[in-house]
Amino acid sequence: MTNLLTITGNAAHALQTMPTAQKYALAFLVIGYLLSEGSKLVWAIIIHLRRKSRVRRIIRYEIGHNLSLLRELWNQVLAEKPARPEVEYIARCNQLIRRPFPAFHDQAFLSESSNIASYLSKRRIEALLHFYSRLEALREFRTMIQSKSEQENENWRLASKGTNKLHFDDKDKHWDLPASPFSEQSQYLFEEAKGIVEPLLKAGNIME
Repeated sequence: MTNLLTITGNAAHALQTMPTAQKYALAFLVIGYLLSEGSKLVWAIIIHLRRKSRVRRIIRYEIGHNLSLLRELWNQVLAEKPARPEVEYIARCNQLIRRPFPAFHDQAFLSESSNIASYLSKRRIEALLHFYSRLEALREFRTMIQSKSEQENENWRLASKGTNKLHFDDKDKHWDLPASPFSEQSQYLFEEAKGIVEPLLKAGNIME
């Protein structure tokens, strides 16, 4: 503490005995340094804000694009109007697996993953992770539905000896039908797909 007081006192004495011209020169030097550092700080803040804006903008565009693809797919699924109510869910599931699956994009999200922690809030990051994970869940769920449909077709092909038709007479009333994992579960499968898609569409673009 004594040394600090001594140094402070010596500096104050030196400043008092310094010629006026040197005092002005020192003041200008200090002011120039502060202005330089302040300028660097301002530019750092501007660059940070620009990067933040760019990250938010590019991810917003990507999510908007994905939502457009998802909405188009779902409208096609819902547009199917089966002639008989009992086959409604089968028809809608068929629409889901027969339509080309959208090429959802995640390049912007992945490329900026190292920056989003600095530029986005925790709530926003969690919403982004949820959005992209649900798109992947839909892809996987559609693959599972397609697998059930293919298995059902194979079951019927084998049972009908390749004709895909079964003929019954009075002696065959208790004949065991082939397993139908697609048709029998179609309502459940459609509701599961609906539970993935419609909340995403309802939430809209989480970056807006």
